[in-house]
Amino acid sequence: MKKTKREKRLFRLTCFFMWLGFVGVFMTIWVMKAMPGMDTAAIMFQFKVPLEGTDWAAFYGMFACIFLWPTMAAALVLWGLHFARKMKVQWKLVIAVLLTVLSFGIGLNYIKFFKYMKDQVVKTKLYEEMYVNPAETAVHFPETKRNLIYIYLESMEITFTSKEVGGVNQSNVMPNLTALALDNITFNGGGETLEGPVSVNGTTWTMASFVAQNCGIPLTIPLKNNAMDKYSSFLPGATGLGQFLEQAGYRQTVIIGSKKTFSGFDTFLASHGNPYVLDLQGARDLGYLPSADYFAWWGYEDKYLFANAKREILKLNETEEPYAVTLMTMDTHRVDGYRCSLCKHDCRNQYEDVLSCSDRQVAEFVTWLQSLPTYENTTIIIAGDHQTMDGDYVNTLTIPKNYQRKQYYTIINADPQVVSQANASGVFDSRRAFSTLDLFPTTLAAIGCTIDGNRLGLGTNLFSTEKTLLEEKGLAWLDSELGKNSDFYKSKLLYGE
Repeated sequence: MKKTKREKRLFRLTCFFMWLGFVGVFMTIWVMKAMPGMDTAAIMFQFKVPLEGTDWAAFYGMFACIFLWPTMAAALVLWGLHFARKMKVQWKLVIAVLLTVLSFGIGLNYIKFFKYMKDQVVKTKLYEEMYVNPAETAVHFPETKRNLIYIYLESMEITFTSKEVGGVNQSNVMPNLTALALDNITFNGGGETLEGPVSVNGTTWTMASFVAQNCGIPLTIPLKNNAMDKYSSFLPGATGLGQFLEQAGYRQTVIIGSKKTFSGFDTFLASHGNPYVLDLQGARDLGYLPSADYFAWWGYEDKYLFANAKREILKLNETEEPYAVTLMTMDTHRVDGYRCSLCKHDCRNQYEDVLSCSDRQVAEFVTWLQSLPTYENTTIIIAGDHQTMDGDYVNTLTIPKNYQRKQYYTIINADPQVVSQANASGVFDSRRAFSTLDLFPTTLAAIGCTIDGNRLGLGTNLFSTEKTLLEEKGLAWLDSELGKNSDFYKSKLLYGE
């Protein structure tokens, strides 16, 4: 029986909605599996910044979820519906539309889209009441300025350690980092388990964590009219660690294994201390890599990152100026991490092998730093940036329902006078509850600075007796307020008005 034009039109619509519905189904499955914890704020940010330098291999599964699997599944279901001759074509279309609505509804709910949209119309007074403007706060550097080495460890969590030291793993895949933290400062109240920062709303991906640890604020990009449309400025109203170090005469170097343009990283740094950035292209130009067009993973692997850092630090040690060197590792990024030539095969899976390899490389680098004649006047800070998004690996762990995942954190060789004063005031007698927002003022204190009021941005100096926002208000309250819309944040920090 020949189909009417209306039936043909309804059939085409059915095909489209059936395909679209399965796109929602498979995309939701992919996000839940490959990017657990990814929320709308992080996704919105990535749409608004350059993605040059991204390792697109990690997204091949996503492309299959958009094109291959939905097409095959839709074709199979439509083939089945073809034999349901008694079912009117209108009902077939209804089934396809319901599949689309249901699948996208589940997916959007998982990435907290509906909460995100609700928060866009709910305003907070958090910044008006709690934010301390660093540009208007007196920060005093010691007469003899300490060098700073700051190591960001990609996705490094306390979770990966054994239960005996605060993790949930069957065995401790980061024993060297554990020993470093327990032998130095981790704000754990002097106990035998690790303590670290919590990732709060707006700090849960690499660039957001970098902003939080440098400026004491989350990274919140509104849906429209944002200052990053043309990438000419990045949080121009925020004052952070880079500016303080620049004003104090520090020579600053940032070493990364990817391209510096990724996520607007270079734009942020240009207006926040303007350090020298040694990225993939810079390392190629200097002959620090095996070839002029070398590329691996996101750029070059961590074994070259640490080797390049040693070269740059030796150069800086030849000067009399204080310096700050920041390193950002990448090998432990999802999915499964990058297995380099230094990795062993003695753990349960590849990701743990890579975590273990990173653990050894960081420990070796710290040992090298401690052998330098300048070490006595150098403070080392090691911090995980955010929780891992490697869903496959997380699913291999048995994480208790009430367990709070936290990033790795330790301070090595902090200013002796600051440590002595903190010890005398009882700071180290109890375990601290803190987030990545608190690391900004704590870093300044660790190199000997005194901060009027001991608060900067939304962060608190952990060497002081001042309570953090987590200690004062709790995680649920802070997460809720950080997710809400803020006129102050947009006008003062995002646009710098």
